[in-house]
Amino acid sequence: MNKNTNMKLNALEQQLGLAKATQRYKRSISKNSDEDNAFERLALIYRSRNKIEQEVLVLKKAVAFYEHAVFTERLESMLPTLNEFTRRLKAAQSFLSSQCST
Repeated sequence: MNKNTNMKLNALEQQLGLAKATQRYKRSISKNSDEDNAFERLALIYRSRNKIEQEVLVLKKAVAFYEHAVFTERLESMLPTLNEFTRRLKAAQSFLSSQCST
């Protein structure tokens, strides 16, 4: 996500409030869309609130969304995004499992 997009979304979240912005991102994801970088923003919100289980669920949906785009729709340009969400999912799952074992 570029810096300009990130600034616009931060402003949107401040304007709507985090709860409403979260609902907007959830609606976007439920429509199988990544409007306003919904997967990225929602995962970041959950991470910042230490809601790692919810972050993992969002990242799993993001991986599935981008796998479909890359492998079914042949949108090779989305492969870096898929790889990034896959990396973050593994990291979040690892963090979650380390928290459960302590």
